[in-house]
Amino acid sequence: MDSDGFSPARVEAPAGKPLSIVVRNLDAQEHQWAIQTLPMVVQGKADPMAGHNMAGMSDAGMGSTPPQLHIVAPVGEQAELTFTPAQRGEYPFLCILPGHSEQGVLVVE
Repeated sequence: MDSDGFSPARVEAPAGKPLSIVVRNLDAQEHQWAIQTLPMVVQGKADPMAGHNMAGMSDAGMGSTPPQLHIVAPVGEQAELTFTPAQRGEYPFLCILPGHSEQGVLVVE
């Protein structure tokens, strides 16, 4: 991704199968990838937000609740998150840094 947005901006995945999202940051500034709410298959005790510092993040498009899924891609690096979507639907994702407008949609079939 870069300041022009996520590529691809539309991601399709089957429900009930593990999905890995890789955000490769090709830009000169940090970017993030976040989904507000997504029904997921959870095995054991897991917190997808564990270890994430939410300080300084915008709530643009997210309301007052922190996003359920979130990854940070520092400048010139990549970040990966693996999860299992449980329910069909369309789930918008976006970069939640202040002033950023990159967005897309995860389509779970």
